[in-house]
Amino acid sequence: MIRSVAGIGSLSVIPLAASRSRAAESQSQNTYYEIDDVGDIVYVGPDQGENNYLANAVDGFNEAKDSGEIRFEEQNGQVTIIPADSSKSVSALYCKGKNDYKNKLHWQGLRHIFWLDDCTSTELRNKLLGGMVVSEVAAVIANAVPGVGQGAAAVAACAGIIMGGGATLISANNEGSGVKLWFHGPNLADLDIYEIRSQ
Repeated sequence: MIRSVAGIGSLSVIPLAASRSRAAESQSQNTYYEIDDVGDIVYVGPDQGENNYLANAVDGFNEAKDSGEIRFEEQNGQVTIIPADSSKSVSALYCKGKNDYKNKLHWQGLRHIFWLDDCTSTELRNKLLGGMVVSEVAAVIANAVPGVGQGAAAVAACAGIIMGGGATLISANNEGSGVKLWFHGPNLADLDIYEIRSQ
């Protein structure tokens, strides 16, 4: 089984020996998104060319917001994405596994952990096989993951990983209960190390 891959697109390697204090400091300094006057999300991070997953996720976020699936809030200077009503999720009722997000400080930096249940994983796999683009992947993840909200940059980076590994990584690791995906920050634009496992 394929569990992890180092390197997606043209993104560079992050320093793995980041201290806890450096990780927390860098996370608080990185601002990739803002909310504009009409309530849409706008990418304001560094320009990384056409393969910039963080910038390419914006359209999907805004479409999901316009359709009422998610909303944006600014918390501690970071834009977070909050599903509008996770209680109506079919996935939560009928699918094995869970949809969730957490982050925690780790000796390698800030670790972002996403759980995507069987329905979400299967939907992503099928849509990837049909030519889904990163903005659509980001919108599916943002809508699926409940809770108090997750950073927009973390969702976009998760979408970038899924686009980079594609349907193969999801298929290889979803054993009927979805997948668990983790990666390290704090500099999500320099994302390079991640792992996908079955839940």
